Amino acid sequence: ALVREEETREELGAWCDRARDELAEAALLEELRRQHEGFAAPPRLREANRLLDEFTRGRHSLVLAAGETGTGFMAKDARTDDPLQLDQLSDGTRAQVLLAVRVAFVAGIETGIAPPLFLDESLTTSDPQRLAAVAGSLGRLAETTGRQIFYLTSQPGDVAAWRGALADAGLPAPTVLDLAAARREGCSAAPEQLAPAAGAEVPAPDGRDPAAYGLLLGVAGLDPHRSWREADTFHLAAPDLDLVRRLRTAGLKAAGTLAAALPRLEHAGVAGPERRARLAGALDVLRAFTAAWRIGRPRPATIEDVDGSGAVTEVFRPKVLALFAEHGWHAARFMEAAAKGGLPRFQSRKLDALREHLEEAGCLDERTPLDRDALVTEVLLRAATGPQEEARTSPEEVRALVLRLLAAIPPAIAADSSTRPSGSGPTG
Repeated sequence: ALVREEETREELGAWCDRARDELAEAALLEELRRQHEGFAAPPRLREANRLLDEFTRGRHSLVLAAGETGTGFMAKDARTDDPLQLDQLSDGTRAQVLLAVRVAFVAGIETGIAPPLFLDESLTTSDPQRLAAVAGSLGRLAETTGRQIFYLTSQPGDVAAWRGALADAGLPAPTVLDLAAARREGCSAAPEQLAPAAGAEVPAPDGRDPAAYGLLLGVAGLDPHRSWREADTFHLAAPDLDLVRRLRTAGLKAAGTLAAALPRLEHAGVAGPERRARLAGALDVLRAFTAAWRIGRPRPATIEDVDGSGAVTEVFRPKVLALFAEHGWHAARFMEAAAKGGLPRFQSRKLDALREHLEEAGCLDERTPLDRDALVTEVLLRAATGPQEEARTSPEEVRALVLRLLAAIPPAIAADSSTRPSGSGPTG
């Protein structure tokens, strides 16, 4: 029996070695596939991706996905890294995806002659921010390639929006052809009448300290559970309050918007080379800080997390949701209560599947949270490999920014994230 046990152990060890090798090979193949898609993609796809990045200001990218009916386009959300089908996108984003693909592929099939591009109310479903991003990108396309772009619309407000977007991008004003006037027909409203009202002027610091100026601007606290793209740029630019005001005036309130506009800050007169490099470094620190802070600090679970696990049937769903609500949607406390009999007759394999899904979703993390010094060290390591090539942030600057980001986290979030279940029952 001992001999058979030893032989079985050896066989199991060999099987585990093969399994690890297969997993490593699969991971390598997936990485090679990802790199191939990024670097060896057809030129038209690369151009479509570039346009979509400009249209959405870095929010979405294009990917090709094979399905039952063939290969098609999907849009990857940069905040969640989730690929989305076209029917899962909002009307405005779907219009941006289709426009980016069409413009890129039209340019790809031309043979030296670039005919005019006609867009027939292609941005009617876009909000002002999306329209401004698309109009600015198409304006730069027209300026650099010489291609004529005609935008047909029955909405005078669109004319004002295009004029404003091109002016903000530092591009020539569009030529407006009023067909109603050409036919000597009346017009219900002139474009100038429908121009969006100018936003309130951003107040000057006037000697205020960062805390008082942030209160004046209504700066929101930092929630590291959310995407770094949603963070207020105030946290990155302070204590340079003049830079804070410049970013606010240029509409660069969110970190994701700033990251997309970073190469154009000098051209737009927002920041010189030194300030731009400092902002680039601050963005790298913010990304690294968000990832490091989440270690051991899982986010609260949601109903979508429960439903997305596939482990909870309609019969048990009310009981599972009630137990989650009872424990404040704290996944670790929920799992502890469920393991102690809080969900009678709920199968253990289903509970294991739910646990695995919650771990992958970032709602469960058994690691020990990093204290302040360990957090600074981790951010230094992560920020050193950040994507911004011009970023040159000293360790002292990294430490100072990490401390500012920690101070910007509301006490309720910091306290809730630091509570951990004990062996004697739920705590908090």
